[in-house]
Amino acid sequence: MLHGVGLPSAKDTYKPAPFVPAGARATDLLAVNDMLYTSTTGKCGGSADAVYAMDLASETRPVASYKTTGSPVGTVALATDGTVVVVVTNGVVTLDPKTLAMKQSFTDNATTFLTGPLVFRQGGKDVVAGGT
Repeated sequence: MLHGVGLPSAKDTYKPAPFVPAGARATDLLAVNDMLYTSTTGKCGGSADAVYAMDLASETRPVASYKTTGSPVGTVALATDGTVVVVVTNGVVTLDPKTLAMKQSFTDNATTFLTGPLVFRQGGKDVVAGGT
């Protein structure tokens, strides 16, 4: 369950909402433009390795998810156009920021990625780096 807690009252600021499966190991949260993102790793609690997004602007707090082909490494990142970037153990995936539908992917089963994504601009284009 996701709880939004107000400061300094420490009381819920809105009704708690389901976000990731119970028992899942979630990475750091990232909130951008009324969207909240995280990924789950290690298949903890029987959950799939996946990326999750919650629309915080909606009263119903809908959640979108994308099951990854490898375990996510590090936190998710966003490109300058809002595209979600995820590094998994065997590649890189870009996702639509609202639906988490896959936009592009790169897979190399001979390579193991060890760091999360770093997104930077060079020559007017976003570049994604991930360490192996």
